[in-house]
Amino acid sequence: MRYAITSSGAAVADCAQDRIISAQNLPADVAAELVRAFEGLDGFPILFFNGEALYRPELLDDPQHFGMDAYVDNFKSHCTACEDMERRFLAAPYPVEKLDFYFVDSAERAKYLARVQDVRAWVVPCESAGVEINAIGTDKGSGLQALCRCLNIPISATIAIGDSENDRPLLRDAGLPLAMGNAIADVKAAARYVMPDCDHDGVAEAIERFLLAQS
Repeated sequence: MRYAITSSGAAVADCAQDRIISAQNLPADVAAELVRAFEGLDGFPILFFNGEALYRPELLDDPQHFGMDAYVDNFKSHCTACEDMERRFLAAPYPVEKLDFYFVDSAERAKYLARVQDVRAWVVPCESAGVEINAIGTDKGSGLQALCRCLNIPISATIAIGDSENDRPLLRDAGLPLAMGNAIADVKAAARYVMPDCDHDGVAEAIERFLLAQS
């Protein structure tokens, strides 16, 4: 795969050259405000910057506490451990692609959402007790637009497939929007076709039916 849209649309990566070719970052002061609001809460923060995902390694000592036990191997293989991550970031804030917080429960998430309701950022609840945060105007749809500009191709020539709330902007902008069979109702409503679910090769069928069949 040559290109990847990452950080919920905030970054477009050229995987062959291992570099970010387009970024829509949270400003440093806004990111600092969002990290500061997390203080005292029981959760698992992840900071996305320059194609890397940073996390505090000690939080993996008890990943089940945060509902993250299924992702331990992924964190250790593909993410970057950063001791005292929040303290170091707040000492010298910088623009970031995205912030994720996975809380111990929905009540703890609600406390965080109340603290950041006036912050200039796009804050989206995800999963049972998570939050994804990007710059205002940044989503998977804007990431797809950025990739199309970099490649000088019309967005009408793109195919997108999704299943979750944060995939809706991607399907909104794509030339051919597709939904997985396990997608939420709003995503299915935004799609032109609904594919089989993730346990029945929905993505593979979409590629064979709509991409390879046309080439």
